[in-house]
Order: sequence, then structure tokens, then C-alpha cells
Amino acid sequence: MLNVILWCLVLVLFAPLLLLVAAPLIIRTGLWYVRAWDFPRLQLAALNILPAIPAAILITRDSYPVAAWIVLACLAAMAISGLVQLAPFTRLWHKEVGDLDSKQGGVEITILVANICYESSQHDEVSQAIRSVGPDVLLLIEINDTWRNVLAELASDFPHRIEDIAGEGLGLALWSKIELSDTKIEHIVSERRPSIFADITLSDDRTIRFVGLHPTPPGLKDSTGDERRDSRVRDGELVLLARHIADDPHRNWVVAGDFNDVAWSHTTRLFKRLSGLLDPRVGRRLLNTYHAEYPLLRYPVDHLFVAPGFRVGALERVRLPGSDHFGVLGRLQLEPLSEADPAEPEADAEDTQEATEAVEEGIEDAQERSVATNNPGIAIANDP
Repeated sequence: MLNVILWCLVLVLFAPLLLLVAAPLIIRTGLWYVRAWDFPRLQLAALNILPAIPAAILITRDSYPVAAWIVLACLAAMAISGLVQLAPFTRLWHKEVGDLDSKQGGVEITILVANICYESSQHDEVSQAIRSVGPDVLLLIEINDTWRNVLAELASDFPHRIEDIAGEGLGLALWSKIELSDTKIEHIVSERRPSIFADITLSDDRTIRFVGLHPTPPGLKDSTGDERRDSRVRDGELVLLARHIADDPHRNWVVAGDFNDVAWSHTTRLFKRLSGLLDPRVGRRLLNTYHAEYPLLRYPVDHLFVAPGFRVGALERVRLPGSDHFGVLGRLQLEPLSEADPAEPEADAEDTQEATEAVEEGIEDAQERSVATNNPGIAIANDP
């Protein structure tokens, strides 16, 4: 009887874990209830211990030991798969972006990506947290009219600004102590989701092309319909932006924001291959930023990608009182007299085909919800 109970435990625990681990890896879909399982790879790997315990007991009891060993082998493979996805974001991996070297000179710039949470009322505390960090450039995500008004005193520290203020967590603002030029707000796929583009001119007269964005999260239930949002608009936006970067690889690109996607997901890795940008977290740390209140359920969804030619000093989280996100603080150095190697996209024919499909599906989803822009993506990228 005990053997039967143990086998029931194994099957009840093992089957859903196998499905949740395998589905995002095998099924190329924008369905939110599939793509949401891109996020908890570490948590799923840890949960493998649950069916492993009764399987190990069954082996000691000589109850179908071969079948139990097969289950254990599958669980080990599932755990290893998850850990392999996370391994690049540890010190075991080679750094994609080198360390800042003050001896070599080069202009430094500090950027803070801050999802302040539009529902939070801890305005003074957030203002103090940002001031204590003292960034040169501040990307404010989910900024609405209330936040803009209460942060008016802080705004005086940042004389150069471009903003798209909105409710429902859709607002986006770029505040800078350094002069901005060629600024524009684009709605790449969805008219509800702005992206900010700006040139930041450094003291040596070189220019960083900065992009700030906040794509739609999968699983979001918003005012555009009764069903939860799939990942298609998000995926299409990231692909179109990556293509735009690839069309102009010699610029000093910095792309930052809450991608609502984890660093190891297929879409984010596709974004990197298409754009040729680098991830400073590789070889350093995961830098989990969401959810700030639940340490066991945190994922790296707030990102800072850079072009070749940058080095990284500080790369750390910043507590934002009242927010469900940590901020991301990056201290970057543009190498001196850099003709820096241009971003080198690594996309192959399969990536290109997948990118085209992602754009088409993202536009289709936006149109179905009546939030599509009139000319999706055309202002920044042409679909080949």
C-alpha cells in the first residue's frame, strides 16, 4: 500500500513539473499561461526535490526501481536545464562587458532604472532614495500625474527631460542632468506603450543613444479586454527595437527599462542576437528586481543592455520604497577614443524568420485589442 501511495506522489508531483519546465522551451507561443513559466526557472529546479524524495524511497523499497531511476534522471535533467539557463548570470561565466577601469580614463555616466509603481504613495521616500543614489540619468517607469507633481522638487535636479505621463502604469519619463538631444517618443507596436529615444552628449562630445521602454507583461489584465494579455505585443516590440539597433550598429546604444521578461527567456536572448547588444549581468549576477516584497519569487525583469565599447563599474539594485520593483543602478564608462567595435548581431536565418513572425503576431494582437499604432514600428524599423 505504501508503494502505491509513493508512486501516486511521484506522478502527481512529477507530471506538472515536467509540463511547466518543458512547455516554454518547446512551444513557441505568445500564450501568457505558457510564457509566464519562463520566469521561475530556479524555483522549478528547486521544486524537483519534491518528487525526487518519494522516487528515492521507492528505489530503496525495490518497487519498480528502474522506473524510479528514470524519474530521477528526468528530474536531474530538468534541474540541470534550469541551472544552465541561469549559469551565465553568475561569476562562473565570462563577463560580456568588462569592468570599469578608472586608470584608462574615459567618460563615466550613472543610470538609474526606476519602476516607481504608480499605485505607491511613498513619494518622499522614493525621492530621497533617488537623491541618495545621485544618478546622471533617471528612467522613471509608471510615472503618472501624481508622481510628476510630488517629484517636482527632485525634477529640478534633472533639467533635461522628456516625458509621456499616463495612468495604469503606462507612464514613462527620462530625466537627465546631461543635455539631451534628438529626443522622441515612439509607440512601436501599441499606442498604450511608449518608448523614449534620446541622445545623451557626454563631456568629451561623444553621444550615447539611449532607449527606455516598458513593454506589456504577459498575464496582465488591463482595460483593453476581458482576457489576460499574451506576450505577443511585448515580443514584437523587442524585435522591432532590436532590428532598429542592428540597422545602426556604430552608435553607442544603451537600452534600459522594465522588459517584463527575464534575462534567460527565448525572447530576450533573441533580442540580444538581433541587436548585438551585451548584458552587463553576464558573468556577474542575476540582479533579480521583481517582486521586491517576495524574496523567493524574484526575477530579473529590469534590464540595462549596452553596445560594445562600454565598461561597467557599479551594477546593483536600489530599494524603491513602496514599489514592487527594485531599481537598477549602472555606472558605465565609454572607453576613451573608442571607435568601439560596432554591435554585431548574431541572428541566423531561423532568428530572422522568427523575428518576422513575432512582429506580425504582435501587431495582430494590438489590432485585436484596438491599441495598435497607425504605422506599427515604421518610424524606427522597416520590416524586411
